Amino acid sequence: MSINSKDYVKICPKCGSTDIHLETRIIGGYSEGSGGNFCRNCSYGVDKIVIFPEIKKSKIKEFIKEIKNKKLN
Repeated sequence: MSINSKDYVKICPKCGSTDIHLETRIIGGYSEGSGGNFCRNCSYGVDKIVIFPEIKKSKIKEFIKEIKNKKLN
């Protein structure tokens, strides 16, 4: 079974946003590779390198609901 990457999206495990930015560091005018991902909504991952889960787009609402339930408990 192959995974179609168009059906998946990175999501923030803290707030549920899919607005994940890949930071690239520029050193001496050249791209020095990835500085890591961070969430543009809540800034999760700005101060450390973290791995954002990739989920099916159809599961976004369910994922956000789970996050909210964990915050309430």
